[in-house]
Amino acid sequence: MSQSHIEDNSRHSSPVQGGPPEKSLKGVRGWLLLLVLVLLLGDPLGCVWQVIDMHRTQTTYPELLDMSQWKVYRLGMYTTLSIWSALSISAGLRLWKDHTPAAVHWARRVLWVTCTVGMAAVYLIVPWIAFGELTAFDVVQTAVGLLLGGTIAFAWTRYLSKSRRVRNTYFF
Repeated sequence: MSQSHIEDNSRHSSPVQGGPPEKSLKGVRGWLLLLVLVLLLGDPLGCVWQVIDMHRTQTTYPELLDMSQWKVYRLGMYTTLSIWSALSISAGLRLWKDHTPAAVHWARRVLWVTCTVGMAAVYLIVPWIAFGELTAFDVVQTAVGLLLGGTIAFAWTRYLSKSRRVRNTYFF
């Protein structure tokens, strides 16, 4: 074999000896696409599920419709879930369409707000405002929700900070 043939092949392999060529990690694919789909579809569908669950509850217990506390609870939940969905969709759309650092910064903020403040609002703040008291179950449910939400926000924030695909898509 000639020297030029060896040099020619070396340009097509990755830094790992004998590995496949390194693909360009750019664009909304892989884990980034999963995050975009979660923001665009997953969170809003989760909010719709909450609304359906409230509707099932009031269908099962029609006397709730006459309670002012239930009306306050529904209004608080509809408001919270609408804001949550709007923020989530806005972050997903920006990551999908706006390939600038601002889109990544917005997504990080939205993740922390929805995964922590949103969880606290749904499981703690709205029930407390509507009903004036919380059970031990409400507090435990909120703590678990905040722990899970914080973990999810941390993981996605770390991904958005460390990923080569994110860096190549939004920062170069």
